[in-house]
Amino acid sequence: ENIAKTVQPKRHHLQKMEADLQEANAKMQMKEHELTCALAKVAAKERQAKAAQDEVVQLKSAMRRTEKRLEGAKKLAASLHDDEVRWKAQTDELNSAIDSVPGTAFVAAACISYSGPFSHAC
Repeated sequence: ENIAKTVQPKRHHLQKMEADLQEANAKMQMKEHELTCALAKVAAKERQAKAAQDEVVQLKSAMRRTEKRLEGAKKLAASLHDDEVRWKAQTDELNSAIDSVPGTAFVAAACISYSGPFSHAC
């Protein structure tokens, strides 16, 4: 009986402590779940940030490439403008030469037909 009186309060205290432990474990599991969710969100944000940084690097590279192409296109346009002047001059010369082609061809045909009978070797 004496032992039961000393053991009984200790059993109640043990049961209360086990209940407190289960409650603490449940809270800990909930907090661990919240931590896991938070870490997953952080990892997702880090992936998004990395993807955004990669995109910035690619866009900067594309911008530099486009600037170089634009510079080359400007140089090409300037050199073609110089060629345009030369081509116009050549076109004017050829147009004036075209006007004399029929006369030149007639003279050449006349020379060939005149010298034709005298070219036979006997």
